[in-house]
Amino acid sequence: FFSPIRMQSGQAQAARIHIDALPYIDPPVPEDMQSHVEQLIEEEMAHFAPPNYLEHLPAPPLHLSPLLTQEFERVRKGVPLQALDVKRYEIPQPSAAHRSDVGKWREAVDNAHAQLEHQCIRTENLDLLNTFGKSAWLQYNQYLEALQAPLAAEHEAQKRRIDEVNRTRKSIQLGAANKLRALDEEFQCLAHKNVELQVQCDRVDRQIKRLRKF
Repeated sequence: FFSPIRMQSGQAQAARIHIDALPYIDPPVPEDMQSHVEQLIEEEMAHFAPPNYLEHLPAPPLHLSPLLTQEFERVRKGVPLQALDVKRYEIPQPSAAHRSDVGKWREAVDNAHAQLEHQCIRTENLDLLNTFGKSAWLQYNQYLEALQAPLAAEHEAQKRRIDEVNRTRKSIQLGAANKLRALDEEFQCLAHKNVELQVQCDRVDRQIKRLRKF
């Protein structure tokens, strides 16, 4: 479960982000301005340390077996993986010094019997695979399809939610476009009037100063 403190911290961080872009009604950016913006972004990213967006989330629990824990520890320490030991599959004869040792020959024969039995079991497994492997593989595929179906449904549901959010955003922005344009025109008109008033005020001020000289 998520920590309430961490969740509040993440929500507060998201609340501080203010996005004033209106992509559905903003005019296209000129190419020269676009290249300049991209250059500024690249320069900023060169020395920008991105925040950890997952900091407010707890670490996922890891249910590792002792073997996996040991393997992760080996990787963490940088210890190279030991090569597969195939010596156990060899069938050596007794050395020259033990050629007349009956016990050594019995050990060699027992090892040969064990290797032969191992190969027989491998052959039986291959025969079983040839006989039942196709059906087992088809059943496994059905199992994977059963796992995939709810995931695909959830994926489609998420896509529909995203599309609905985008449609809502577009509707809101298009609905506010006329009001924003009217406010912008009003601002431009008032700014122009302010400039004209400032010019007239400067003219009157100069006249007053000139009259005071007489």
